[in-house]
Amino acid sequence: MGVGARRIYLYLSAGRGGKHRFTIGTFDDLKAAGIEPHPGLRLTFYSDDADDEGRPSNLVYEGVVGLDEECGRWYAVVDWESFRYEPRDKAAS
Repeated sequence: MGVGARRIYLYLSAGRGGKHRFTIGTFDDLKAAGIEPHPGLRLTFYSDDADDEGRPSNLVYEGVVGLDEECGRWYAVVDWESFRYEPRDKAAS
């Protein structure tokens, strides 16, 4: 599991093997957890999702942080094999 017990939001935008750019929500969660991003840092991320009946069930996964030197943007490359659903009771909180 990645650093810290707190979940870090990451919007999945780039597909398998892509660079999923950090959003304001990602930076807010990092700040609240007291985590400074640095290349190579492995974290546990989540994104909002729902089951087939529309009940909240966050998608949780591992990823490795990177920094695009050309544009100065932080991102994560997600371990596609690490996807799992968080129990509904935690996802609703």
